[in-house]
Amino acid sequence: MRTTLVINDEIYKKIKSKAALEGRKVTELIEEGLILRLNENLQIKKNQKKKKSPTLPIMDRSNGTTLFQGKTTLEYIEHLKNLEIYGK
Repeated sequence: MRTTLVINDEIYKKIKSKAALEGRKVTELIEEGLILRLNENLQIKKNQKKKKSPTLPIMDRSNGTTLFQGKTTLEYIEHLKNLEIYGK
């Protein structure tokens, strides 16, 4: 595909010089840079999905006992939903 890009003159000079030193085309370097950037973004998204919420104890305010420990807030909410649905 062909497209037109507006690139800062200094950046273009650096790209053109690097391409010449490596015996490559400017287009190849730009494509390579875009691919690296896109892959970086995909890796960041994958890492964000892997992060798990911290676990905090759910305490009874009246007596300070721990009601629920070692689960994330979302897991606790699911637990409460199951109690309501199934009457456990």
